[in-house]
Amino acid sequence: MTVHLNGKLDNNAANMVVDVFGRWNGSNYAFSKPPIAISLLENPDELYKYERRRMTRLDGQTRLYELFRPNEHIARHRFYMLAGYVLRHEQLDEKGKIKRIITIDDWRQPRPGPNPGFDDRLLKTTAPRLIAHQVYHRVYDVDANGRPTLVALSWNRSLRNPLKSTPLSMADLVFGTPDGKEQWKTRDEFDKAFDTSEDARQVFPDRPSDEEDSF
Repeated sequence: MTVHLNGKLDNNAANMVVDVFGRWNGSNYAFSKPPIAISLLENPDELYKYERRRMTRLDGQTRLYELFRPNEHIARHRFYMLAGYVLRHEQLDEKGKIKRIITIDDWRQPRPGPNPGFDDRLLKTTAPRLIAHQVYHRVYDVDANGRPTLVALSWNRSLRNPLKSTPLSMADLVFGTPDGKEQWKTRDEFDKAFDTSEDARQVFPDRPSDEEDSF
């Protein structure tokens, strides 16, 4: 069951992203643990009783996904996705403050909305020892004062070709630290270390992990 609702209690300045015209278009909700009472259609506030996934459109293709537990209004994970592929993963603490940001290909929020929870200009992308390699994932831990520190990356083992970019799906990935040292042998190890995933399972607990994405 998917419904278009304005779950005001779930709204915050960071997730009310705007479109190209500067407008916020509301969100669609899907419920991960059916059945859902039909009375929800007459009393929208009932949605807060359920575990619910919220989808907000940034534009024609890019989506923001969050999962809210029953009777809670802070999402611990935010995934920005394009056609089923993760662009960015934000992790939040119990107060709703961002504590970790994981970007793919240095993706930045194009229209973060009013008073965003984080200023992307603070993200430092350079890793001098990896200047000759194409970098994909960047993991930033964010302290209590909102200052990010680059703590991990993935990069293509092959040397960079300045005239050609290699897609993530075709790269020989290395997962390591900003000093260029490999630390995690596989994508699974890397994902476990930073509580992330390539299929956004943190906000899709109702979808089998091997199910094909369809957004």
